[in-house]
Amino acid sequence: MTKRLLPLLAAGALAACSPSSSSLPVSNGMATFKALNCGACHQIAGEGAGRGGPDLTMVGFRKSGAWLEAFLKDPQAWRPGTLMPDPHLTDSARRTLVAYFSGLKGEAWGDARPWNTPALKADPIERGHRLYARAGCITCHGVAGAGGYPDNNVVGGKIPAL
Repeated sequence: MTKRLLPLLAAGALAACSPSSSSLPVSNGMATFKALNCGACHQIAGEGAGRGGPDLTMVGFRKSGAWLEAFLKDPQAWRPGTLMPDPHLTDSARRTLVAYFSGLKGEAWGDARPWNTPALKADPIERGHRLYARAGCITCHGVAGAGGYPDNNVVGGKIPAL
Protein backbone atom coordinates (compact mmCIF):
# COMPACT_ATOMS: atom_id res chain seq x y z
CA MET A 1 0.00 0.00 0.00
CA THR A 2 2.81 2.40 0.89
CA LYS A 3 4.51 1.80 -2.47
CA ARG A 4 1.32 2.88 -4.29
CA LEU A 5 0.72 5.84 -2.01
CA LEU A 6 4.16 7.44 -2.32
CA PRO A 7 4.00 8.07 -6.09
CA LEU A 8 0.50 9.52 -5.73
CA LEU A 9 1.64 11.83 -2.95
CA ALA A 10 4.66 12.86 -5.02
CA ALA A 11 2.42 13.62 -8.00
CA GLY A 12 0.08 15.65 -5.81
CA ALA A 13 2.97 17.62 -4.34
CA LEU A 14 4.40 18.12 -7.80
CA ALA A 15 1.06 19.42 -9.10
CA ALA A 16 0.66 21.73 -6.10
CA CYS A 17 4.17 23.18 -6.42
CA SER A 18 4.22 23.52 -10.18
CA PRO A 19 3.31 26.81 -11.81
CA SER A 20 -0.19 26.69 -13.27
CA SER A 21 0.89 28.44 -16.46
CA SER A 22 -0.74 27.00 -19.56
CA SER A 23 2.72 26.91 -21.18
CA LEU A 24 3.83 24.10 -18.87
CA PRO A 25 1.27 21.26 -19.23
CA VAL A 26 3.55 19.06 -21.31
CA SER A 27 6.53 19.35 -18.95
CA ASN A 28 4.22 18.94 -15.96
CA GLY A 29 2.70 15.86 -17.62
CA MET A 30 6.15 14.38 -18.23
CA ALA A 31 7.05 15.01 -14.58
CA THR A 32 3.78 13.43 -13.43
CA PHE A 33 4.42 10.41 -15.67
CA LYS A 34 7.82 9.96 -14.05
CA ALA A 35 6.60 10.65 -10.49
CA LEU A 36 3.87 8.01 -10.83
CA ASN A 37 6.42 5.51 -12.21
CA CYS A 38 4.29 4.93 -15.32
CA GLY A 39 7.51 3.86 -17.07
CA ALA A 40 7.41 0.61 -15.08
CA CYS A 41 4.69 -0.56 -17.48
CA HIS A 42 4.97 1.84 -20.44
CA GLN A 43 7.70 3.08 -22.75
CA ILE A 44 8.06 6.40 -24.50
CA ALA A 45 10.69 6.45 -27.25
CA GLY A 46 12.46 3.45 -25.73
CA GLU A 47 12.62 4.90 -22.21
CA GLY A 48 10.92 2.91 -19.47
CA ALA A 49 10.66 -0.78 -18.73
CA GLY A 50 7.56 -1.26 -20.85
CA ARG A 51 6.39 -4.35 -18.97
CA GLY A 52 2.78 -5.08 -19.83
CA GLY A 53 1.57 -1.66 -20.91
CA PRO A 54 1.53 -0.33 -24.45
CA ASP A 55 4.24 1.88 -25.89
CA LEU A 56 2.95 5.45 -25.56
CA THR A 57 5.31 7.12 -28.04
CA MET A 58 2.44 7.57 -30.52
CA VAL A 59 -0.56 7.66 -28.15
CA GLY A 60 -1.48 11.22 -29.19
CA PHE A 61 -1.67 10.04 -32.80
CA ARG A 62 -4.01 7.13 -31.91
CA LYS A 63 -6.19 8.63 -29.17
CA SER A 64 -7.95 11.97 -28.69
CA GLY A 65 -7.59 14.06 -25.56
CA ALA A 66 -11.21 13.25 -24.68
CA TRP A 67 -10.52 9.52 -24.95
CA LEU A 68 -7.38 9.82 -22.82
CA GLU A 69 -9.26 11.85 -20.20
CA ALA A 70 -12.07 9.28 -19.95
CA PHE A 71 -9.69 6.33 -19.89
CA LEU A 72 -7.40 7.78 -17.21
CA LYS A 73 -10.38 8.74 -15.06
CA ASP A 74 -11.47 5.10 -14.73
CA PRO A 75 -9.68 2.62 -17.00
CA GLN A 76 -11.84 -0.37 -16.01
CA ALA A 77 -15.11 1.48 -16.65
CA TRP A 78 -13.93 2.71 -20.03
CA ARG A 79 -12.38 -0.55 -21.19
CA PRO A 80 -13.48 -3.52 -19.07
CA GLY A 81 -10.74 -6.10 -18.56
CA THR A 82 -7.85 -3.73 -19.25
CA LEU A 83 -4.64 -4.43 -17.36
CA MET A 84 -4.35 -0.73 -16.52
CA PRO A 85 -5.13 -0.24 -12.82
CA ASP A 86 -7.09 2.79 -11.67
CA PRO A 87 -4.32 5.32 -10.97
CA HIS A 88 -6.63 7.42 -8.71
CA LEU A 89 -5.40 10.64 -10.29
CA THR A 90 -6.36 14.09 -9.14
CA ASP A 91 -8.09 16.17 -11.82
CA SER A 92 -4.94 18.29 -12.12
CA ALA A 93 -2.62 15.30 -12.54
CA ARG A 94 -4.98 13.76 -15.11
CA ARG A 95 -5.10 17.02 -17.12
CA THR A 96 -1.31 17.29 -17.20
CA LEU A 97 -0.97 13.66 -18.32
CA VAL A 98 -3.60 14.18 -21.04
CA ALA A 99 -1.75 17.28 -22.27
CA TYR A 100 1.52 15.34 -22.37
CA PHE A 101 0.07 12.23 -24.00
CA SER A 102 -1.88 14.25 -26.58
CA GLY A 103 1.40 15.63 -27.89
CA LEU A 104 3.06 12.22 -28.24
CA LYS A 105 2.80 11.54 -31.98
CA GLY A 106 6.04 9.70 -32.64
CA GLU A 107 8.43 12.66 -32.85
CA ALA A 108 10.27 11.48 -29.73
CA TRP A 109 11.83 8.69 -31.82
CA GLY A 110 13.35 11.21 -34.21
CA ASP A 111 14.84 9.33 -37.15
CA ALA A 112 15.37 6.19 -35.04
CA ARG A 113 11.98 4.57 -35.53
CA PRO A 114 12.32 1.08 -34.02
CA TRP A 115 10.99 -0.64 -37.16
CA ASN A 116 13.45 1.05 -39.52
CA THR A 117 16.66 -0.75 -38.58
CA PRO A 118 18.60 -2.37 -41.45
CA ALA A 119 17.95 -5.85 -40.03
CA LEU A 120 14.19 -5.25 -39.88
CA LYS A 121 14.09 -3.70 -43.34
CA ALA A 122 15.54 -7.00 -44.60
CA ASP A 123 12.83 -8.98 -42.78
CA PRO A 124 9.42 -7.47 -43.68
CA ILE A 125 7.44 -9.91 -41.53
CA GLU A 126 9.39 -9.11 -38.37
CA ARG A 127 9.31 -5.42 -39.34
CA GLY A 128 5.51 -5.61 -39.48
CA HIS A 129 5.41 -7.27 -36.07
CA ARG A 130 7.60 -4.53 -34.61
CA LEU A 131 5.56 -1.76 -36.23
CA TYR A 132 2.31 -3.35 -35.00
CA ALA A 133 3.62 -3.51 -31.44
CA ARG A 134 5.48 -0.21 -31.22
CA ALA A 135 3.10 2.05 -33.17
CA GLY A 136 0.33 0.91 -30.86
CA CYS A 137 -1.95 -1.26 -33.00
CA ILE A 138 -1.46 -4.01 -30.42
CA THR A 139 -3.03 -1.75 -27.79
CA CYS A 140 -6.52 -2.32 -29.15
CA HIS A 141 -6.32 -5.29 -31.48
CA GLY A 142 -4.29 -7.54 -29.16
CA VAL A 143 -1.20 -9.67 -29.65
CA ALA A 144 -2.60 -11.76 -32.52
CA GLY A 145 -4.82 -9.06 -34.04
CA ALA A 146 -7.94 -11.01 -33.06
CA GLY A 147 -9.72 -8.03 -31.51
CA GLY A 148 -12.90 -8.78 -29.60
CA TYR A 149 -11.90 -6.75 -26.57
CA PRO A 150 -14.64 -4.58 -25.04
CA ASP A 151 -14.21 -0.87 -25.71
CA ASN A 152 -16.74 1.94 -25.26
CA ASN A 153 -15.10 3.94 -28.03
CA VAL A 154 -16.01 1.69 -30.99
CA VAL A 155 -19.22 0.87 -32.79
CA GLY A 156 -20.66 -2.33 -31.37
CA GLY A 157 -18.58 -2.02 -28.19
CA LYS A 158 -15.86 -4.46 -29.30
CA ILE A 159 -12.53 -3.95 -31.07
CA PRO A 160 -12.66 -5.50 -34.56
CA ALA A 161 -10.26 -8.21 -35.67
CA LEU A 162 -7.68 -7.34 -38.26
